[in-house]
Formats: sequence, C-alpha cells, structure tokens
Amino acid sequence: MTLWVTRSAPDNLATARRLREMGYGSIVVPVLRTRPLAHDPVQGRPDAIVFTSAHAVRHHRRPAVNDTIAVFAASDGVACAARAAGYANITSTGGDEEILAGLLAHVLPPGGRVVEFCASRTSRTLSRSLSNRGFHVDHVPVYDAAPVDPPEIGDAGFSAGVGGIVIHSCAGALAVRQIVEQSGWRGRIWCISPASALCLDGLDGVTLSWAAEPTERALLALVEYEALPTRWRARSATHRALLKPVRVPKNKTRRGPPGAANDTSPWGDYDDDRPPPAA
Repeated sequence: MTLWVTRSAPDNLATARRLREMGYGSIVVPVLRTRPLAHDPVQGRPDAIVFTSAHAVRHHRRPAVNDTIAVFAASDGVACAARAAGYANITSTGGDEEILAGLLAHVLPPGGRVVEFCASRTSRTLSRSLSNRGFHVDHVPVYDAAPVDPPEIGDAGFSAGVGGIVIHSCAGALAVRQIVEQSGWRGRIWCISPASALCLDGLDGVTLSWAAEPTERALLALVEYEALPTRWRARSATHRALLKPVRVPKNKTRRGPPGAANDTSPWGDYDDDRPPPAA
C-alpha cells in the first residue's frame, strides 16, 4: 500500500523513512508549511523552558543561558530536537499538560519564571495553569503554520495508487478534508489523535482511525496493525504531480486503536505541525 504523508517538512521525510522500513510506499506532499515569527530575545535566566513542538525548538531565539537550564518538552520527538539544539537537562512529558504543570510545580522554586516557546495559535491553557500556581510565564510564539496552496499539492488531491493518508495534526486534517471533498477520494485515514479525526468526520467513503496516544510511534503502530505493506520495494516521492482519486466501497466507519473504545473525545493534538487549537 502507498500512503500519503501530509506532515510538514523536514519531519515528513523521517516519517516516510520509517514507513519504508515498515514496508510501505509513500508520497511525501506536505499540506502545511511553517514560518518563523519575529520575537524578542528572552532577557535574563528563566527557571525553565517549555517547548510545545520541534518547530518551536527550530525557530526560537536561544536565551543566553548555559546548557544546564531545565527544559520540558511536549513529547519525545520534541525532546530529541531540544537535545540536538544543545540543551542537556531535558524532560519529556509525553503530551500531557497536567503532568507537565504538576512537574513544573514540583521542581521549580515558588514564583519561578517559565518561558514557553510555541506556535502563534498554541493554547494558553498551560500558561494559565502555571500562572494560577504562582509562576511567572512568558508565552512566546516563535512560528506559525499555514496551509500549502492547493495547486502546489495537486488539483485532484491524490495520485493513482494512494490507499491511505497519515495525518499528524488538526490543521493538517482540515487541509486534507478540503482536498478529499474536492477529489472524491475514498480510503482509510490514520490520525494522530481523536481531535484530528474529528476534523475529518462525515466524509463519505472514508474510514478514520486514531492512535492510542498522540505520538508518531503510536500512529505508525496503528498503521502497521491495520494496513497491508506493499509487495514491492517502498518508494518515497516528493513531487507535486496532479493526483487522481482512488475509488473504494463507500462507508463512514471510524475506528480507535486496537482494544480501545470508539469514543470521539477530543484530545490535545501535540504534533509538530501544529500545537493544540487556541482556547
């Protein structure tokens, strides 16, 4: 099976490589692009830094602090990006804001200062939670994510042979929804969270599944559980050729992860393409 990897660069290439190792073909055509935002450098030394995504790590202006400052990352992938940027004291909280807020309250001094590097539309839920606990929080947007123009993706939406789509964010899901509606494509879409799956709810002939937790590891495990690998050597294409719809029998079923209830409760969507929607 050939899958369409929709997440933004450069992480889409890593996803395509992992799919290739699993035996799947892939077409790498992002539906979002990230853009850095101008922001003032952080003054002084904060007690902790929070990164909501790997893009926040890439686009932030690093404070003039040493490598031992406490860094908290929204996921293991974000932690890896922070480590590559030179930070050494990093804790990953697996996308759970309650755990993150509780951990910060436990390890930081009363009235401590936290800098949150994030996207322009990142929810202020964490900032408010920390402020309510007596911390001083600098909420610093350092990038935003914008949809790629449809002509850059392909007017029809899909290349012949694409049997499934991999979604990494709510913003990506909304962009894909528009393309699916225009093209009439039918098939299976794997989403990183119920929140992103809800953005695609109601599409005719599309089966939705979401990962057991909002991480790429869980997302690709779900793909491996439900999809058939190709018999041929997997290939990754980065072109933007005109894409044709693939027709399969119509249905409107949704599935959660193996062994999980098929509820539709929205989870936080902590993918690198876009943090949670603004509250």
